[in-house]
Amino acid sequence: MLGMTIGTDNDRAYGQLDLRVTYHDLLDNPVGYPRGAQIAMGNSEIGYTEGGDLALNRFDLIDIVSLSEIDRFLASPSWHVKTGYERVFAPEPPEAGQRTGAYYVKAGGGAATRIPGNLTVYAFLDARLESNSHFKTFLTPAAGVSGGLLGRTPWGTTRTGVESDYFANDEYRATFSIEQNVEFGANDALRLGYFSTWIRGQQHDELRLSYRHHF
Repeated sequence: MLGMTIGTDNDRAYGQLDLRVTYHDLLDNPVGYPRGAQIAMGNSEIGYTEGGDLALNRFDLIDIVSLSEIDRFLASPSWHVKTGYERVFAPEPPEAGQRTGAYYVKAGGGAATRIPGNLTVYAFLDARLESNSHFKTFLTPAAGVSGGLLGRTPWGTTRTGVESDYFANDEYRATFSIEQNVEFGANDALRLGYFSTWIRGQQHDELRLSYRHHF
């Protein structure tokens, strides 16, 4: 997958190159893939932010999600695992509110089910291990919850999600997101997203619009 993104992050405009080596995510066109299955590898985001900052914003070594919907015949657990590098908001001055690099592993287990309107609702209990230069320890564990609502519309896939992590050093991070993938044929799509993150009582908002082409 090759894509281009424009957006605003804390009122700073940015442009971004999006790359992914293999497979698809939950918002991609589901034709040919099991519902609720995500296998993404080598997902990379390289961005240029207003003010002259060029940075690797994200590199996901793996990002796997399995939503096994519970019904009267099947009660398999749902799960996810993800590891890589991402830029997160720094909690401490003088960089509070600015993004800083973090290496992490995150995994969780839970349940998913189909509800009226052809929607899938899911929830996980999560564990995270993060290496962040703003934390005093080299590796800091965290526990959290995440969940969301995934559905199909006439023009594509939509997802609303929440995610929170409470760290052993008393830091916390929580994110609310809404995303819509608008499909143009089998290989092209526009993706709109809104993300709101809270850390130490501060709120940070991001809006993004992406064009994505799948090979």
